[in-house]
Order: sequence, then C-alpha cells, then structure tokens
Amino acid sequence: MLEATGAESVIATVRARARFMKGRTSFVIVGLLASMFTGCSKHSPPTAKVADLGVVEIANGGTNRVESEDGRIFVVRSLILKDQKVMADGKETILKGQTIVLMIRQEQTDSHGVTHLSQELSIGAAPGQPVGVSDGVVSIRITPEIKL
Repeated sequence: MLEATGAESVIATVRARARFMKGRTSFVIVGLLASMFTGCSKHSPPTAKVADLGVVEIANGGTNRVESEDGRIFVVRSLILKDQKVMADGKETILKGQTIVLMIRQEQTDSHGVTHLSQELSIGAAPGQPVGVSDGVVSIRITPEIKL
C-alpha cells in the first residue's frame, strides 16, 4: 500500500468530513420538521366547569344567592333596563322592551373558612331566554325571569 503524503491526507480527511456532515444535516432537518409538527405539550388545556343555574327570578336592583346543580354558590345581581335609547345612523332611537343586565360572582370558601367572591362576570339577557357567560375557568348558564 502506498501512504498518502501530508497534503493528500488533509484533502482525504476534508472529503470524509464533508460526506459525514451532509448526512448529519439531513438528520437535523428531519428532526426539526418532526418537532414542529408534533408539538411539545402532552397536556390538553383545562376545560371550564359548567354551572347551570337554571331559571332565576330577578328584580330590578335585586341580589340572589343561587346554588348550581353541582353545589357551587353564585351571587347574581340584576338590573332591568326599559326602553333603552341608542344612536342608530346618527339618530336617537328607543328600543322598546326590557333588557336584563346580570352581574354574577362565585362564592368560594378558603381553608380558613373565609368566604371570597370571584371576579364579576356581566352579561345582557332577555327575559325568559337562556344565556351563558364564561371566563375560561367557569362557564355559567342562566335563564332570568322577571318577578311580577
């Protein structure tokens, strides 16, 4: 066998490394593409707990404590807006009828027995029509009825 001279040895080493790097580059690209399509998270986002408050009789300016089907307590404050004035096409218009504004908070008792109220959720509703509201953690369904 003939031995390569110093310059030929260097050229052979560079060629071998170039072939080696070509193979590695394709593996790196395949790995990056696979990680982009599969994602990183193994956990699904939490689903909001739905609280169905059912039919609740409300009065203008009233406050109700309502227990959901699963035993959670909610405080529902209400306002009844009648014949609202709105601007439509630059003209003041009166919307006939009633709109109910509901402000809902959940009561939560901590480990020391102290009751706290969650952040208030507000929603507009029509009498007798079911509505829902969610903050991403708690979803609430309610059907407001006006007390006569």
